[in-house]
Amino acid sequence: MTLRPYQARDIDRLRAAFSRRRAVLYQLPTGGGKTHVFVEVAERVASRGGRVLVLEHRAELVAQAVGKLRAVGVAPGVVCASYPDATFTGFESVIVASIQTLSKRDLGSWSPTFIVADEAHLSVAASWRAAFARWPLAWRLGVTATPERLDGRGLGEVFGDLVAGPTIAELTAAGHLVPARVFAPPAPDFSKLPIRRGEFAALPDAIAHGPQLVGDVVQHYQRLGGGRSAIVFAASIEQANRLGHAFDEAGLRAAVVTGKTTRDARSGALDLLGAGRLDAVVNVGVLVEGFDCPPVSYIALARPTASLTVFLQSIGRGLRPSPGKTDCIVADHAGNAAERFGLPGQDRAWSLAGRGKRRRGVDPEAIAVATCPRCLALYQSTPCPRCGHTPATTPRRLRQVGGLLRELTAKELRAREVAISQSMPERDAPSWAPPALWDRLEAKRRREGYQPGWTIGATRARMGGWRR
Repeated sequence: MTLRPYQARDIDRLRAAFSRRRAVLYQLPTGGGKTHVFVEVAERVASRGGRVLVLEHRAELVAQAVGKLRAVGVAPGVVCASYPDATFTGFESVIVASIQTLSKRDLGSWSPTFIVADEAHLSVAASWRAAFARWPLAWRLGVTATPERLDGRGLGEVFGDLVAGPTIAELTAAGHLVPARVFAPPAPDFSKLPIRRGEFAALPDAIAHGPQLVGDVVQHYQRLGGGRSAIVFAASIEQANRLGHAFDEAGLRAAVVTGKTTRDARSGALDLLGAGRLDAVVNVGVLVEGFDCPPVSYIALARPTASLTVFLQSIGRGLRPSPGKTDCIVADHAGNAAERFGLPGQDRAWSLAGRGKRRRGVDPEAIAVATCPRCLALYQSTPCPRCGHTPATTPRRLRQVGGLLRELTAKELRAREVAISQSMPERDAPSWAPPALWDRLEAKRRREGYQPGWTIGATRARMGGWRR
């Protein structure tokens, strides 16, 4: 296997990290070749007499890993109930297993000396930790594009070191990914809103009526990406079926795939899309990971998400290079980029520490996204995680409204942040902050146009850290 220069360099960095820790996490953006890296590592370990267990959580990922291993001359055993012709003799140096099947299967005397955990942001779950506990002496490599979980748990629970590969921007500059052009809803105008008692007396319709999708998905595809191969991410099966029908009504060729679609039907739809015989595939959560279709150059986000992992991996489906492909258009109808995550290529500080736990019993992906009327942060469970405000009304269901998406640039994104911050009234000090310090920093936040959360971090820093 021929490695790209950064892949060879990162394998050397992983070797150095393993000299310090027995469990190491490797981060590389979608499309950067994580599978190539861990397959090369597995082949090297096996060639030295070690035994490698590759863990996956979906049958598609099992098939992908098996194919890449066979391409480098490794014939792996397969432990996966849904994989056709899965064989395991106990003499293989490398085994690829689904975590679901492995939890119910006895491997006898076979035991790994090295474990690879693919999509490692899932690895703090009980089933993964049980697998690690079965072979506590095995070295452990986790790979993921986004080492962050929606529940805020840190991956430091199962990994001791983090090696971050090149960023999306660096891979794009080197030609390994194509640039993403993000189109988002126009920014609400807060400049002329009346303020009463330190709060906005009225809010733009986009905020006053809760989460929404801006613009018609099919019409935007025709306007922005006609002729491109498209993947549409929907919020529900009902919405996906509506969108599929709308594509058909417009004379476009589309297929709908959901968790209830058979694997053969799903693969067939993607093959047709890659061959140019379909214009779009509409899906509900099944195409976020585990497949490559380089001709795709149009991504429509027809759903809001609070998950950075879902956001980046969804867009990543369209960033792989392909002959004649110069860029990928991202039609973000739900405002995920403008309101929550920024542009896909911006720098991100990854950490094993996590962000802290959310309230138990709440599935953030199952409820609507709301906008805080005080600090304009988007959240999915009250109180607002940024300023602590508890709204008088609950988030409403997702609704469709008219409008045109416009291209979102880093300059415009910064201008939005400044406009929102400067239009937002200065907030009262929370109970843990000295009022004089808070008021001074709030005035600076509004004057300079910093993000609303800047005051909290700046106050904590000047207080010497977080105090309860």
